[in-house]
Amino acid sequence: MPYFVYKIEQKKLELFNSLSGYRDAKSELSQLRKANEDPQINYRMIFANNENEAERLLTTPREMPIQGDE
Repeated sequence: MPYFVYKIEQKKLELFNSLSGYRDAKSELSQLRKANEDPQINYRMIFANNENEAERLLTTPREMPIQGDE
């Protein structure tokens, strides 16, 4: 399964790159974040079977954990 690197701007996803190795994806993500000067733009990495699954995972809201429940 590949690692997908997405550019996110105002809740709009744009596939930036797809890489097979974690280290390569993490390195590229770090470089993009360091070079980014626009606070409206965010970069995220996701591990998924395909591009559709990656976008679904990135757009699905996560449930907030209940504090005090452990």
